[in-house]
Amino acid sequence: MVFYPNSQKLKRLLILMGLDFDFEILNDFSLVTNFKIEPIKQKHIAGSYGYFVYGKDERFFYSGDTCVVSKRAIMELEQHKIDEIYHEVTISTNSRIHTHISKLEKLIPFQIRKKVFLMHFSNKKTIDTAKKLGFCVCVEQK
Repeated sequence: MVFYPNSQKLKRLLILMGLDFDFEILNDFSLVTNFKIEPIKQKHIAGSYGYFVYGKDERFFYSGDTCVVSKRAIMELEQHKIDEIYHEVTISTNSRIHTHISKLEKLIPFQIRKKVFLMHFSNKKTIDTAKKLGFCVCVEQK
């Protein structure tokens, strides 16, 4: 089962892409048990979302692809309403649809960066820069 705010649109897209799938795509997030999931439109391409996820033992924000930093997510992290932020990042100055690390550095105080996990790396230099600035990084487990 996959949850997406516009389930019919996603299903049509996947069919047009030739994807053969045998799972449901639903848009009623209240059907998710043990978690409250709140989709947030992101500034990237049409249909991009981030998600606030609130569970009994886990509370976090997942940015998805975006070129903005959620001030709400930062505030909720500072106020202990969420425990972590998972945010995409780039160091490319040419990207207009991804978040440049300088935005994250400017908006996220150093003392909470250990709770901010960066992802969507295009190269090792991005990872090294993120670590140098005090952020955590998501890496593939092998």
